[in-house]
Formats: sequence, C-alpha cells, structure tokens
Amino acid sequence: MSIDALSERPRSRSRAAQPASHSFSTAGQPSRAAQPYSNAAQPAMSRIFTSRLAEDWSLSPLHRQIEVPLEKRTHTRPLPLPTTIVVTIGGVQCRGQYEGHGQSKVVYLLDSRCGNIWGGKMLKVCRLYDQEPHLFKQMEESAVYPRVYAINRCMEYNSVAQPVYRWYAWVCEYAKPLDMCIAQDGVTDDVIRRCIAGTIRAMLRAATRGHHLSDNGLYNFGMIRSNVVIIDAGSKTDCDMTSKADSTRSVCVSSGPSSILMCRIHTLEAFKRHGRTPLTP
Repeated sequence: MSIDALSERPRSRSRAAQPASHSFSTAGQPSRAAQPYSNAAQPAMSRIFTSRLAEDWSLSPLHRQIEVPLEKRTHTRPLPLPTTIVVTIGGVQCRGQYEGHGQSKVVYLLDSRCGNIWGGKMLKVCRLYDQEPHLFKQMEESAVYPRVYAINRCMEYNSVAQPVYRWYAWVCEYAKPLDMCIAQDGVTDDVIRRCIAGTIRAMLRAATRGHHLSDNGLYNFGMIRSNVVIIDAGSKTDCDMTSKADSTRSVCVSSGPSSILMCRIHTLEAFKRHGRTPLTP
C-alpha cells in the first residue's frame, strides 16, 4: 500500500442499525435540562466564531443508530453523545457518524452522500471552549493542521426535541488518524518510516510557530493527501515565541526522542494486532 492510499476516507459502515436507546451512555453527562453557555474566562467569541453566531447549530440522535462496539471506539471513557446524529449547520442538514472520542471531544464524519458542502468533513464537539480550532486557523499557512471551515455553538437535543446541552463545535478537513493508517493491511515498513518522519516534521514546524504538543502519540496525528498533520492541539499552547532556532532545539531535545519512542510503541502494537514482523532497528 502506498502512502497516498493511507488517507482515503472510510466507506460507509455496514453494521446493523440499533435502537437509539442502546447507542450511547449518559454517565457523566450534565443534567438533561438545558444548560446555559457561559462566556466567562473565555476569549472574545466575536473573534473566534465564524458567521451565524446568533444561530446555533443543532444535533440530535438519528432514530436508527449505527452501533459502534466498545472495542472499536477510540477511548474507554463513556461516550456522552449518540453514535449517529443528525446535525444542522448553517441551515444545512446532514448525518454524522461517530469517528472517535477522547477526554473532552467527540468527532463525527459527516456523510458525503448528503451532497452538501459539509459532506466528507469532520464535526468536532467539545463540552467547553477549546483552543484547537482557533489555533488551527491561526497556523493554517504552516500546512501541518487540517483546515477549519466553521466554528460555532451547537445545541444538543434529545429524541423528543428537548434541549440538552450547548456544545462548542467546529467543522474541519477530514484527516485519517495515523495510528489507524499504519495498522492497515498492506502497509510497508518504508511507508511507516515515512509516516514517523512526517510526525517529526509536523512537530518541528508547529514548534517554530510556538505550538508544542502536550501529547505526541500517533493518535494525535493524521494523514491528508500523503501529508502528515496534527489533528489534536493538546491541552496547552506555548505562545512565547523565542527564536526559530531555540524552538527547533527545544522540540528536538524534548519532543523528538519521546515521539520516536511513542511512534515505535504504536507501530509495534499495530504489527502485533496484524501478526506482522516489527521493524528492525
């Protein structure tokens, strides 16, 4: 398999549809009553949100859920949202299917068969304000982040159209997570080495612009048209811009070796899952 084939979008899932009531957990969610959205201690929203700030996006569970087994989910934490949603963005409605979740975000792939401008892109929702979309827009010219198309608030509704919670949300370019890319059958050792080199390149370019990743595991990188990009900004941003040389030395000393080690660990795990011989040093 060539490196260009790694970033292909997944085909529509064929899992059997399941009743919505069994599709997601409510553990750890806020009260089912509508929650107010607070701007306290957050950056000025007028500088971050794109158009239609006065009009929230909305999401609700699709009446028939495409179930994602626990072993196929990207984290062991309870999923706070349905696996299959109907989302309305700027008056345009489309379906979203669970792609992953972590400590604070849930990610959906918007159905490309809808035939609208959002099809094939990613919807990310976060319970509180997140630096990621603003940072990615700021750093767009570096070419090591997915493009962010729109940012807004998104109101969650339950199956009986009652408001549940107002999320912070954005739509961005689709990038296939790198740990999933290298775990595919047919991926050669040479392609994996190029992917690992791409993560180092992405971290170096980000560091010279003041962004130092707090977690450099492969799951925080993705592939867009054979280009490795950073898909999770992490929990902190170092914006104290020293010289490019100082930043480069810093990421080489502190982030580079640990990233290589983390990449190698993920690579070995992927090889074990597929019964392949690991890379030789």
